[in-house]
Amino acid sequence: MPLERITFDRDDVFGFRATGRIEAEDVDEIAAEIRKTRRERNRLRMYAEIESNWRMGPKAWFRDFLHGLRNAFGFRAAAIVTDHGWLERAAGMAGWVPGLTVRVFPADQAEAARAWITSDDLDTPEEPPA
Repeated sequence: MPLERITFDRDDVFGFRATGRIEAEDVDEIAAEIRKTRRERNRLRMYAEIESNWRMGPKAWFRDFLHGLRNAFGFRAAAIVTDHGWLERAAGMAGWVPGLTVRVFPADQAEAARAWITSDDLDTPEEPPA
């Protein structure tokens, strides 16, 4: 499965791993899970691991964009773990969403990303291990 759920001890963290080619149906499926979780928890934290072999088809990009617009205000924070440098620049566009903090972590700092997204103080980033 190209989009695999990652579970956390906190019930307000929605985590997933993206690997391989993502199609529009995959995006719709994960968006439905996000909507269901949002009904149970008002504002969520998102944790996403984007693997190096991750790719999205054009319809998937469009659906992801639409779902993102619909759900952006339902997130408090997002931790994106990836070595795709352009995703870090794209994540900066989330700055227009009030109350949303987005941090991008390199793949080798997934543990720091998990610690940050589950911390009680999202305003103070976890320092990566030396």
